[in-house]
Amino acid sequence: MNYNLQQAFNGKKWEKFNSEKVASLAYARIQGKAALIAHFQNSSLMNEDKRCRPILFHTEGPNAGDQVPFPMGVNVRSRVNKSRNSSTNEDAGNA
Repeated sequence: MNYNLQQAFNGKKWEKFNSEKVASLAYARIQGKAALIAHFQNSSLMNEDKRCRPILFHTEGPNAGDQVPFPMGVNVRSRVNKSRNSSTNEDAGNA
């Protein structure tokens, strides 16, 4: 982690936003583009709305900045609980 970045932000309050929140920087658990793609391509996140899915961009050449389709895995997991309210709604019918 860049020491200057950590020194400038870690543990600091977001005073400009009138908030009591404090910034906390940490090393990522997954490192590198290939590892991130491998992690997410079979994730249940890939079943979510396209606006919630990870996105990739060309980083070099004439197409730099253009979006690249995110590779969908062959074993995409499904979510156990589709909605946070689904168990509440089901329980209400059984009461």
